[in-house]
Amino acid sequence: MRLRQEGTTAMAIASATTSENPSWREEAVEPRHSWSNAPFPYPASGNAVSAHLCSHGQIESVFLLIAGVALLFVVVIAGLVWMAELPPPDQEPVCISGAIRACGLEEGSCAAGVQTCLEGTWGACEGEILPGQEACNGLDDDCDTEVDEGACGCMPGDVKPCGSNIGSCNEGQQLCDSSGIWGECVSAVQPSPDLCGDSVDQDCDGQDAICPAPPIDQGCQDLDGDGFGSSCPAGADCDDSSPLISPATAELCGDVLDNDCDLAVDEGCCQDADSDGYGPSCSLGADCNDTDATVSPGAAEVCGDGIDQDCSGGDLECPAAESGNSPGPAALSDVSYGGETNQVFDWYNPFYEEGITPVEPWPVIVYSHGGSFITGNETIDPESSPFKEFLQNGYAVVSVRYRLAPVGNPLPPPGPGQAIFPDQPQDVGKAIQFIRANAETYYVNPAHVIGYGESAGATHMNYLSFGPDLSTPSFPYSSRPDFLVNQHGATQWNLFATYLPGNYFGYPTLADVPSATIDAASATYWINNQDAAAIPTLSIYTQTKGTPPLTLAHDALSGEVLQNALLVNASVPLGYQNEFHYDLGLGLPGAEIAAIIVPWLEANGV
Repeated sequence: MRLRQEGTTAMAIASATTSENPSWREEAVEPRHSWSNAPFPYPASGNAVSAHLCSHGQIESVFLLIAGVALLFVVVIAGLVWMAELPPPDQEPVCISGAIRACGLEEGSCAAGVQTCLEGTWGACEGEILPGQEACNGLDDDCDTEVDEGACGCMPGDVKPCGSNIGSCNEGQQLCDSSGIWGECVSAVQPSPDLCGDSVDQDCDGQDAICPAPPIDQGCQDLDGDGFGSSCPAGADCDDSSPLISPATAELCGDVLDNDCDLAVDEGCCQDADSDGYGPSCSLGADCNDTDATVSPGAAEVCGDGIDQDCSGGDLECPAAESGNSPGPAALSDVSYGGETNQVFDWYNPFYEEGITPVEPWPVIVYSHGGSFITGNETIDPESSPFKEFLQNGYAVVSVRYRLAPVGNPLPPPGPGQAIFPDQPQDVGKAIQFIRANAETYYVNPAHVIGYGESAGATHMNYLSFGPDLSTPSFPYSSRPDFLVNQHGATQWNLFATYLPGNYFGYPTLADVPSATIDAASATYWINNQDAAAIPTLSIYTQTKGTPPLTLAHDALSGEVLQNALLVNASVPLGYQNEFHYDLGLGLPGAEIAAIIVPWLEANGV
C-alpha cells in the first residue's frame, strides 16, 4: 500500500482496512519522500501503516510546539507594550495637605523659604534668597561660607608701601579702606621737576637731568640785566623780568619775592606785620603792638598823647609847659619811622625859639638829603639857611635819613642799613606816611606836606610825587607830598651819561640797568605814560660855572635843565602856580634858596 501526499500535507490513515473509507485507494507505490535516512523498517508483525503514521505524528507535534512558543512570545511582547501604555497605579501621598516646611539655603546672605503641601505633594519653595554674585561688601553674597573672596581689590585694614625711594623721593604708605579700595599714598616724597646739573635726582628717574648745551652763537640772553639768563656764563635766572631776582641776589625781607631763586619767599626774615622791625623771630626783638608801625621798643615816645610808643608800659608824661610855648615837641632826634636801620628822622618845631603859639597846625617841610645815593644823613643845622628861614616863617622841618646804596667793586648786594631803587625813595615815602599818621601829635597839617630834596634826595621826591603811592587799606596815609620842591634832582634817568655809577639800581654801571627800570625811576615817565596826578612844583637848577660838560649828573648839557623845565610845565593844578629857576653861575647860597622857596609856598597858600 502506498500513501498519496498532496501538496505538502500528508494525511495518515490509522486503520489497516480501507473498505470503510472509499476516498482512499490502496496503491502499491513507493513513497515520494523519505522521512529518515534509512529505509523505513517495517516491523515483522503488526500494522505497517500504523507504524508509518505514528512517525509522522511525532514530527507534527514538534512543529506545533514551536508554533506555540512563538505565539506565546508575541503575546508577552504585546502585553508588555500594553502595560507600558497604561497609567501608573495610584501612589501613596508624600505629605499631608496644608503642611509647611522650610526649604532653601540658610548660609551667608542666603535665606530659607517655605514649601506648602498641596494634595499630597510639596509645592514650590517660596520666599527664599538664592546665592548671588560675590561683591566687595563684607558679606558672603554667594553663600559659600567665604566673605568677599575675589571681589575686593584689597582687604580692609591692609597696608602697602607706595611711591619710590629713588633719588629725592621717599616711599609712603597706602591703607585699604572699608570698601576694599586702596587709599591715597601718604607721607611720600613725590617727584618734582628735575633741575639739570645739580647732581640731585628730583624727578626720581635714577639720574640727574642733563643741562642742554647753550645755543650756538646766541650769547647771553639776559632780559633784566642782572647777569643771569639763557646761555649766560653766570647761569639761568628763575625770573628774567626783574633785576631784583637772581641766584646771586640776597633775599630781601618784606617784598614777598623769591629774590635768591631758592624756591622760598622771605626766608630768614622776621614776622613783622607792621614793618617796624619788631616782631616774632625779629633780630630787634618782640613788638608790644605789631599792628601799628608807630609803636615798638625802638620808637620815640611822644608825651601826653595817651600812647605807649616805646613799649615801656605807659605814656610819657609831658613836662609843665612854659608860658608862650607852642604845642608839639620842640626838637626830636632819631625818630624811627620804619623799623629798619637808618630809617629815622629829626624833627624841628618852627616856633621853639620865639615861643609864639600858632593858631593852626603847621605846614611841614620833609627834607631828603643829597649824596649821590651813597653818602649823607639827616643831620642839619637849624640855625643855617635855608632851614633857619623855614623855621622862622612857620614851617616845621623833618629831615629824613634813608638807607644808602651799596658801594664796592664788584658791587655787593644791599646789606643791613642799605637799599636800592625803589626801596630808597620809598624810605622817604614811609616818613611822609608816618608824619601824616601822627599829624595830631606833631601838630602839623597833613594836607600841607612839602617834599623838598637836593640832588639824590630831590630824585626821591620827584619819584614820590608822580610815581606809585604807598598807601594801603590797612595804612591809608599817602606817601605823596602835597607840594614839590625839586633842587637839581634827576627827572629822566636815561639822559645821564652811561658811565655814571649804577649802584642806585644795584648794578655796577648805569649802562647795565634795564631800560624798564630806568623808566620806572624817572618822574617824566610817570607824567607822560601813567597819567600822574598834578602836584604844584618848584624846580631850582643851579650849576657851578666852568664845569666840563657831560661829566656830572647835574651838568646843564646832560638835558636835566630841559627836563626840569618840562617837569614844571607838565601839569599845573588848578589854583596853583609852578615855577622853574635856573642859574648857571656860582650856585645859590642857602639864603637865596630860601628866598625862592618861601615866597612860592606862600603864593600857593601854604
